Amino acid sequence: MREVTEDQQAGTPAARARPHTVPFNPGWLFGLATTDSTRPEFDDSGNGLPDLAVLSLLAQPPAGWTAAATTDTTFSSVRGGQSVQASWQVTAPPGASPQTAAITVQSSYTAESGRDAGRAARGVTNVSVPALVPYPSLAASFSITGISSDASPADGSAADGSAADGSFDGGGSSYSAAALAAAGLAPGATVRTPDGLEYTWPDVGPGHPDNALGSGQTVIVDGRPGATRLGLLAACSGGSCYGTITVHYADGSSAIELAYLSDWTGGPNASGPDQGFTTVATLPYRNTASGKEDRTNYVYAATVPVDPAKAVVAVTLPNRASRTT
Repeated sequence: MREVTEDQQAGTPAARARPHTVPFNPGWLFGLATTDSTRPEFDDSGNGLPDLAVLSLLAQPPAGWTAAATTDTTFSSVRGGQSVQASWQVTAPPGASPQTAAITVQSSYTAESGRDAGRAARGVTNVSVPALVPYPSLAASFSITGISSDASPADGSAADGSAADGSFDGGGSSYSAAALAAAGLAPGATVRTPDGLEYTWPDVGPGHPDNALGSGQTVIVDGRPGATRLGLLAACSGGSCYGTITVHYADGSSAIELAYLSDWTGGPNASGPDQGFTTVATLPYRNTASGKEDRTNYVYAATVPVDPAKAVVAVTLPNRASRTT
C-alpha cells in the first residue's frame, strides 16, 4: 500500500518524487535493511501562467494497481504561487514483484486570461512519479551464488552433495566456503567489523544464492532510532567501483550517499580514494571453474552516514553494470 501526495501551484507542473517508506537490511550484499510505502510528491512551480479558475488532479496507476483519493482532488480559484495538495492511497496488485512503478498524475486546469472569463484557457499536463515495491529483506533479493564448495567440480555436480558451482564475478570464480568459515564467516555467523558494526552472515550453504547484485533494487530496512551509519558487507568484481546508495526515511525524505570499494582481489591498499571501507576477511585462495586458485581475495565493509534524527525505512542499492554485491 502506498500513499501518493501531490503538491501543486498555479503554473506548469514539474515533478519531484519522494519515496515515503520502503525497507532494507545490510549484511551480504551480503548485508542490509528497509520499509514499504512510498509517497511521491508532485510540485508545480508557477512559471507565469495566470490564476487558475479550476484545477483537477488525477492519479493514473499502472494496470492492476489502484489509486483511491484520500483528499479533495479538485480546487477552484488557485492563485499564482498558491499551493494545493491531494493524496491517494496507491495499492499494488497481490503478488507484485519488487519494482519501481510509474504513477502518472494528470493535471487539468482552466486558467483565466485577465478579467475576461470568455478568454479562459484550458490545458492538461502529465507528470510521472515513482512508487516503490521493495524487497521485504536483503535475503529476498539474493540472486548471485558467490560461495562454492571446494569439493565442487567444474561440471557443477558436487561430490559432497552441495549445489552447483558459484560464480561471484560472472566468470566462474567464487569465494571458498571453507576459506570463509576459517575466517569466521560460516553460514549464520555473527560478523563484527572493524568499524564496530555487527552483521549476520547469510545462512545458506555453498552453491545457493547468497548475495544481492546491486541493480537499483530497493530493500526494506528496520532502522534503529538514533543510528548515524548504515553498514554494508560487500565486494565488487571487475575492478574498484563507486556506487550511489539512496537512504529512505520514514518522513518521506531521502538522501543519496556515495560508497567506494576495491575489487574483491584488490585488497585494502589498491589504488583509489579511501571512501571509508574496511577489510572484514582476507582469504588465501578462491575457487574457479578449473579448481582452487591461490589468489588472495577479500570481503569488505562500507558505511554511509544517516540522519540520527530520522528513521531509516528502506535503502536503494547501486545500479551498476559490473557485478557489485
